[in-house]
Amino acid sequence: MGAGQTTAHDTEPDVERSPRSPWPSPETDGPLGSGGASAWGGSTLSDLDSKVEPVLAFLREHRKALLGAAAESEELRHPGPRAREILREAGTPHMRLPRSVGGLELSLSEQMRVLRELAEIDAATAWCSMVTNNATAVFARSLPEETFVELFVENEAPIAVGVIASGGQAERVEGGYIVDGTWSFCSAIDLADWVMCNPLVDGDPAQPLGIAVPKHDVRVNSSSWNVVGLRGTGSADFTLDKVFVPDAHLLAAEPRRTWANTTPHSDPDEHIAIAIGIARHALGSLREGYLEGTYKWRDREVVQSEFSRLTIAVDAAERMAFQMFEEVERCETETLPNDFWLQLRALGAYVTELAVECAGFALRRGGGRALYMPNALERTLRDALAAQAHILVSDQNYAAHGAALLGLVSDRPGHR
Repeated sequence: MGAGQTTAHDTEPDVERSPRSPWPSPETDGPLGSGGASAWGGSTLSDLDSKVEPVLAFLREHRKALLGAAAESEELRHPGPRAREILREAGTPHMRLPRSVGGLELSLSEQMRVLRELAEIDAATAWCSMVTNNATAVFARSLPEETFVELFVENEAPIAVGVIASGGQAERVEGGYIVDGTWSFCSAIDLADWVMCNPLVDGDPAQPLGIAVPKHDVRVNSSSWNVVGLRGTGSADFTLDKVFVPDAHLLAAEPRRTWANTTPHSDPDEHIAIAIGIARHALGSLREGYLEGTYKWRDREVVQSEFSRLTIAVDAAERMAFQMFEEVERCETETLPNDFWLQLRALGAYVTELAVECAGFALRRGGGRALYMPNALERTLRDALAAQAHILVSDQNYAAHGAALLGLVSDRPGHR
């Protein structure tokens, strides 16, 4: 089917829509189309830092190209060449880096706006941006000074990915280490120039060693990533076979350099933004299918009621999330209470559940036509379910938050 002929029945409706249709844009219309108030804290566009606007405009302008890249990545089960080209041009792997080394230097809430925008187009593409953005910032802040200057100052900033879990073995030799091992779930590894992991010195679990290796030294087992959802992330296993890692490529346990608003962390901010995008994508795709006539149940009252309820839930969750992101920015030099982080993590679980619910509703209310492959609705549900499997959005977050609310635990870990 040629350009301009795609329908919601196939992959994505090829119709013009506002970036967050059918909802008013918080950047322009306000939460309820009220003419300027932001959906997350009352700011108008003139109050927001303009650094993020060119990025959002680029993504909207290249929506069709991103959809094509997403379809390619889904089929390949890893990010394809088109995805790498578009994301690098957009700068999403470098949102946390300062401008002085080629980054976008976006604030936390600005980064979340970008991930939400991407997830409304394709969840796997947003996931790859999340991973490369975080990993590249860790890479940049942890390298020895000479290596940092060589890679980030004297050359175009590279893209890094990595795995947090320890494994494998590192043996000390003159000038560095010999590393052997296999690591799993390395998302976006096909986008990377460098790969980070934590082998164990002499196999001792008490001695993890942070290292970075050039991508060409890594053997990627692409066949290991054959999964239900987020297929386009290419979160495959990789192996290092007796690779020599020089001391210049060892990563510090504590940051060697930091920049404002760029410190990676272990809270579900990005997962929240991506889940909001997935939810909006599901509801928006269903709505467009109704308007095009592809799906036939728009006149059913049960559909109208549920569409309203889910829209309100997504709007409310988004407002709460971005208010919390902005609170983090305002209190960057202070310590927010433990209950704040517990609530943020519980919100991550809730919003991801909501994304699954929206995607399931969209597929179910698409009727019989939504059963045919390929279509946007079934992939959105698969991606939402895969996103829900991540530990950062586990329903254990509810238990921790609830215990604190009920006074059962006063200091359960919640700080980032």
